[in-house]
Amino acid sequence: MKKLYFFVLAWIMLVSISCVHAQIISYYEIENRINKDFLVETKIKLIFNGSIDEFNFILPDNARDVSFSSKDNIVCENIIIDKRNALHCIVKERVSNKTGFEVTFKKRNIAHAISAFKFSESYIIPYDTKKLFAIIYLPQGASLAEGGNKSYTPAQGKTSTDGKHIMVYWQFNDIEKNSMLKFSLLYTMPLMKQPTYNIMIALLTFFVVVVMVVFGTFLIKGKGKRSAEIIMPILTKDERMLVEILKKHNGEASQKILVRELDFSKAKVSRILKALKERGIVDVQPLSGRENKVILLIKY
Repeated sequence: MKKLYFFVLAWIMLVSISCVHAQIISYYEIENRINKDFLVETKIKLIFNGSIDEFNFILPDNARDVSFSSKDNIVCENIIIDKRNALHCIVKERVSNKTGFEVTFKKRNIAHAISAFKFSESYIIPYDTKKLFAIIYLPQGASLAEGGNKSYTPAQGKTSTDGKHIMVYWQFNDIEKNSMLKFSLLYTMPLMKQPTYNIMIALLTFFVVVVMVVFGTFLIKGKGKRSAEIIMPILTKDERMLVEILKKHNGEASQKILVRELDFSKAKVSRILKALKERGIVDVQPLSGRENKVILLIKY
């Protein structure tokens, strides 16, 4: 009986060791391609050290257009692990003695940092991993914001180029289960590296803004009173209601009357009056105490 007990125990331990060994990733690859429109296309490849029956894959936050493929017959479903989106995958049929898996998705995780653009992302490595290779492709024509390794982390990364894109890549060995790898990178586009062009764009933008402000001021304030036919269509519903009440009272009324007839709070009426006064449609004059007189400045 004891021999049978020890035999069963040994068999259970052997199976457990085999299962643990199976869920080791022999090769993990992360490829990020940054497009000029700031959309990042990511491809991740996993090769397990042996065949497995099932595994989990944790997705980065806000990943979209997720798809997966494998030479093996693998079925995956969406699950939540530690409040993060993940895939739970079951291997239905194998074609080799090593399970391979590839997942692709897209993200918009490029931030504008003063004079450069910043890519940043983190990945949770779900199982012990022997080798990991990560690479980031910059947009065509882009370059690293600073020289050396000051533009990216981890700092041990290396750079290369395929003639069109600058690439930064990293290689890691023996990564422990549930480790988190964080990557960040600063880059500039060609226009951002030309101070003259930047100044020209800034001046052009300033000129357009000034023209718009002057034109808008002319339309709103003009010379003398403007016609209500021009002004009324550009007002909000609440603003039009207030103007109509002023017209009913021969172009002027106390703020107390406006509050009563609009059936709005005093604070809301004050906000409407402030917006109309800034555009030269009404004038607000103090009467006595906290009471104001509102005068309509447009023709009606």
